[in-house]
Amino acid sequence: MARSFRSLWWAVGVGLLAGACGAQSESGKANGSGTPATGGASGTGGATGSGGAGPGSGGAPASGGAGGGAAPADASSGDDATVDQPSGDGGPVAAAGCANNKYAACMDFETLPDAKWTGVGANVQTGAGKAAHGNAAFHGPPSTVVTTTDLGAITNVLWGRFYLHTTPKAPYGHGAIVQLYDGPNGNWYEVGFEYNGLQGNWHGPGGERYMRTSAPSADKGGLMGVSIPDKWVCVEFFADGANAAPVQIWMDGVLLPYVDSAKAPTILKTVKFGTFKIGLTPYHELSTVAYGGNAMPMTDMWIDDIALDTQRVGCIGN
Repeated sequence: MARSFRSLWWAVGVGLLAGACGAQSESGKANGSGTPATGGASGTGGATGSGGAGPGSGGAPASGGAGGGAAPADASSGDDATVDQPSGDGGPVAAAGCANNKYAACMDFETLPDAKWTGVGANVQTGAGKAAHGNAAFHGPPSTVVTTTDLGAITNVLWGRFYLHTTPKAPYGHGAIVQLYDGPNGNWYEVGFEYNGLQGNWHGPGGERYMRTSAPSADKGGLMGVSIPDKWVCVEFFADGANAAPVQIWMDGVLLPYVDSAKAPTILKTVKFGTFKIGLTPYHELSTVAYGGNAMPMTDMWIDDIALDTQRVGCIGN
């Protein structure tokens, strides 16, 4: 689904981001040359459900854990909540549109304004070919997010789904797409991007706990893991704050293994998710080929069909 690439407009928007990285906790992350920091690999090269070390591979799901495989190494065995278990077969199939569903929170950009969401503004584009489904989708610019604090019945366990299109690639540097905050203490889960792929993260006391699905491979001279393709993709994520578990991420129904993960800080249990943000928040600008700066080409991004619930939402059927 080709898009026109507004490089001049994008460069102006990105210019407002100077110094953004300094406001973020980047301990243990890659340096400006794109060399991954140490911290141990998790699931390196392992296929989902094939007995590898990545999340969702191998043994039986832990009680209260994210399911689909062995529990994350730092997940507690708490019984704060009953947690749905992903089946490993691509997940449920959902119907398109917020009007056809009863999710705890939903935004498809078709019927606006919506008092439950802020930040939508003039960044919604409509017309043929602009949306993953329907007639409207959210389009950039950098550091623009859509926010809701009305999460319905969601407490400390959240399943999410959104559709994403990055063109011509996702950024090489790190940034956030989803920011999910624990209201009482300010810790937050992130679903973001790094090395042209998706990235999980947790931010709290002591810094951030990165979990990369794509990373440089020193022995191969390129990237290992999964890159985001230049088309609409379905992104699902599971934030099990009840068990202080790392966030899990699916793309088009496939659980993504983490090829490089930090071991610290310790993820803390979530009291109650209070704020959800989604958009484009780059910490190292938007170049698709350089970790920092605005080297061309840069990323253009669209988001559509956001749904949040207490159980797995699933990707939209044809």
